[in-house]
Amino acid sequence: MKKFFVIMMSAVFVIASQSVSAQLRSVPAEVTTAFATKYPHASDVSWEDKISSFQATFKSDGATCEARFNKDGVWKETEKAITLEQLPSSVQESFNASKFKEWNLRTVAKIDKSDGGSEYRIYVKNDTVKRKYLYYSEDGKLIREAYKI
Repeated sequence: MKKFFVIMMSAVFVIASQSVSAQLRSVPAEVTTAFATKYPHASDVSWEDKISSFQATFKSDGATCEARFNKDGVWKETEKAITLEQLPSSVQESFNASKFKEWNLRTVAKIDKSDGGSEYRIYVKNDTVKRKYLYYSEDGKLIREAYKI
């Protein structure tokens, strides 16, 4: 009986975990058309429903990118993975002068916004359990910090 219970619980867990990662809605044609127009040379494209938007993860010029569109196909922002050395010097100087320079650097990204501006996100982690996203403006000003759970 105990073995039967373990097998049944395992089956329930597998089924539940598959349904959690399922796409909630299909990606509207307006969204896929807008994406194809903005990124005609994108490769390895995959889509994710983010409830309030749709996110395309793709490769462009060898870099991993994520573009977000609303349900009507209006582009909101694109995030591109970059290196610390690719940051503008003002952002590098600001980060290097901060207390977070001593933390472990995880990822760096450039975020192009629909209003024409850009910001830079640096993900850092310290030796305890603290993890933070640091958002910088193009001129190197720390805009905001967000905890990563």
